[in-house]
Amino acid sequence: MKGETLQLGKHSLAELVAQCDIDHSVGPVSDTRGGSLAGYERWRSFRKFALRDYASRRNRIEFDGVSRMSAYLHYGMVSPLRLAREASADGAEKYLDELLVWRELAYAFCYYRNDLQSESILPSWAIATLREHANDPRNILSWECLARARSGSRLWDAAQRSLLKHGELHNNVRMTWGKALLSWSGDHQDALERLVDLNHRFALDGRDPASYGGILWCLGQFDRPFPPAQPILGTVRPRPLEQHERRTNLAAYEARVDRCVAEPLPRIAMIGTGLGGLMCSRILEDHGFSVQCFDKSIRPGGRSTSRRLDGACQFDHGAQYFTIRTQNLRHYLASWSADSVVAPWPGRIVSIDQPQAIKPAPPETRYVATPCMQALAQHLAKDLSIQFECEVACAKRSGTKYQLFSNDRQLGAFDIVLWNCPPAQVSRQVPAECSWTSRLSAVKMLPCWAVMLALNHSWEIPLDGAFVNQGGLSWMARDSSKPERKFSGEGWVLHSTAEWARQNLEVDAQTVVQMLTDEAQRMTGSQLPKADSVRAHRWLYARPDKPLPENSLWDSDNWLGCCGDWCGGPRVEGALLSGMAL
Repeated sequence: MKGETLQLGKHSLAELVAQCDIDHSVGPVSDTRGGSLAGYERWRSFRKFALRDYASRRNRIEFDGVSRMSAYLHYGMVSPLRLAREASADGAEKYLDELLVWRELAYAFCYYRNDLQSESILPSWAIATLREHANDPRNILSWECLARARSGSRLWDAAQRSLLKHGELHNNVRMTWGKALLSWSGDHQDALERLVDLNHRFALDGRDPASYGGILWCLGQFDRPFPPAQPILGTVRPRPLEQHERRTNLAAYEARVDRCVAEPLPRIAMIGTGLGGLMCSRILEDHGFSVQCFDKSIRPGGRSTSRRLDGACQFDHGAQYFTIRTQNLRHYLASWSADSVVAPWPGRIVSIDQPQAIKPAPPETRYVATPCMQALAQHLAKDLSIQFECEVACAKRSGTKYQLFSNDRQLGAFDIVLWNCPPAQVSRQVPAECSWTSRLSAVKMLPCWAVMLALNHSWEIPLDGAFVNQGGLSWMARDSSKPERKFSGEGWVLHSTAEWARQNLEVDAQTVVQMLTDEAQRMTGSQLPKADSVRAHRWLYARPDKPLPENSLWDSDNWLGCCGDWCGGPRVEGALLSGMAL
């Protein structure tokens, strides 16, 4: 409200940040403290121990030979005039050249240009040569692969991890890092977009004119042609990764980049591996933390898992599809599409308000994982340590740590415990001292019966998915119509309404199959073909009735947290955003 103030001393800063509409997959940088005091303390240390050797050591990326002042300069926490005056007294000519000449060049250039993220920002010779080589063969990597430092190049990945974990990119390696993107992008305009995105998303000095100067140099700005022309680069100056690796003590650089982000490094447990828990755990791992996941199931994914019937047909019996409406997830969606993890479902989606009254549903791009919904969870779970078939019974405080227990054994001691489970399950496991336990009872999870049908012939009705708005059904889908599904015949999934499931919660599975298939035939006015295999699955906690307004729950005093689609918003998108917020 207008005029309302916030007393930071009365609130948890972490909880406030979690509610902000920002990209929560970018974590805070713990080893660069903000403010003028911290900035000038770093400057004094650099001036005392490293400034005199700056000219000879500034290009050695494995050493701490640069000032690391760019973030403080970017946010106005230190004065460039003071730095210049004090550096001048020490006779550091090369440092002054970087601080004054190159920095001023970038500032003046950006001041007079408003096209910093378009091709026109490059010199005409660079545009011409890059266009000439735009169709050269290249190994295109997805945004997610690059953002998570999974290119396969040790040097490039170490540089990207430096951005991820520490918000910094040594200027000498930034030049090599940036030029490599040309070989992994569709063309030079795509490379420019990625340069801007990756630098500005993760770098503490991102969006600074000097930062623009560094990334634009990678594509020829402030430089000259270097003939003869080479593939992809044309006459833009090359900086091959392999050559840079050979002149670098790569192991020493990796050790600097992969230094602990916290002392001591906390041990983290994640209980539950639904999509929110997987997203949260993966982000923590990417930022240098160690996470041990536990799940009572045999595979990750929670309600986004898939199930086989008789070892053959595979059904999406939980989450049917997903949409992405949030800007912070669109980069992931594009990457998952490029890497064939997900694909649009071009099915005929309709709504049925009364028997045989079939009409098209509002148009919307709906996505599914391929070759089954389980694939998205499997993708997110790569590189994570997960103990499956391990049900956590409780977490108990033991000194400064939490001991996790199953019903028959101790699972280990952890500093931080996170949950990605339905509220009723969390309430049985979370320690009593947790500040957010009272919030769990505010969430009501609704049940659902799912029926899977493997048909030996096609069911000839004019739809692939239907929102059913009368009777006991809420949804029905021709599962075999989704991309890359493998069925010898045809597969269908039927979902009941929450009210129907509540009334028939203890009915046997065979009766549920009969009742819901009868309902499907009644609403479509069409007889189902014979089913070779049928199965019913009861979801006790299918979806939240009304999600909590918080995107996640966090107790900063006790280091306990929780995420899920019942925080902030339902469905797949809500689960992913909740995991990011936590």
